[in-house]
Amino acid sequence: MSSREYCQLIDEICRITLLSDPESFYQYAHLNINQINFTLTEQSVGEENNLLIICEMGEIPNKNQAAILFRLLELNFHLFAEPRSPICSVNPETQKVNLCISLPVIAATATGIVRLLTQLAEMAALWRETYFLDNPPRSDSSSYGFSRAHPSLHTLFTQEKS
Repeated sequence: MSSREYCQLIDEICRITLLSDPESFYQYAHLNINQINFTLTEQSVGEENNLLIICEMGEIPNKNQAAILFRLLELNFHLFAEPRSPICSVNPETQKVNLCISLPVIAATATGIVRLLTQLAEMAALWRETYFLDNPPRSDSSSYGFSRAHPSLHTLFTQEKS
């Protein structure tokens, strides 16, 4: 059963995005933004309720598969430095790459989540074009080398934390 805070968040997201029947999204919200599939759901960990966001980035092509998977591992390494950071994963059922994020429901706002989903859709579209192979992480003193190579990453995953 979904928490009251999560249901209110889904209600507000549906209001902002003009989606009807928010109750049908309480267990799993399957959304499509600019041809990118998302799933939102709630997970309780102890007394904290988290919003899980799964962004389906797409299939891994056969060509350059090792380089693409290595780049995703690099991305995980660079994003790991931030609390509440996303991770890249492969869905074993679909064999598609996902970008997964877990945020406390109580800290999430509908406008922030809609903005985040829009930015994730842009990032997924870029990944589908380049697989992030065109711009490798920089070796600098910051753990944000990859974020600087793809500027939307740093702002994308820090703005929801406040």
